Amino acid sequence: MLAIEAHLYLLQYCYNNKTGLNFVYCEMILHMRHEFLPVRIFRFYLEGFRSMDLGRTLWALILIKLFIMFVILKIFFFPRYLNQFDSKAEKEDYVSKELVERSLNP
Repeated sequence: MLAIEAHLYLLQYCYNNKTGLNFVYCEMILHMRHEFLPVRIFRFYLEGFRSMDLGRTLWALILIKLFIMFVILKIFFFPRYLNQFDSKAEKEDYVSKELVERSLNP
C-alpha cells in the first residue's frame, strides 16, 4: 500500500508543480524503477539507438571493419596448417611439437 501511495504522490507532484516533467515521463520513470536491471539496460541502449542519426552510420562502419578484420584477413593471411593432417593424433603431435619448439627457440 505504501508503494501505491508513493507512486500517486510522485505523479501528483510532477503534474501539479510543473517541474518540466510531464505526466507521461513521470509515469515512465516510476515504471522503470520496478523493472529488472538487464531490462532497463536493454531499453536504455534501445532508446539510444533509436534516436541516433550519425551513430547508425558509425555503427555500420564499425561492423564493416570488424567483418573485414575477422573474415577477409583470416582467409588471406592466416592459413590453416592443420588441414594437411588426416587424423586427430597427427594434429595433436604437430601442435605440441610447435609449442615446445617455439617456447625453446623464441
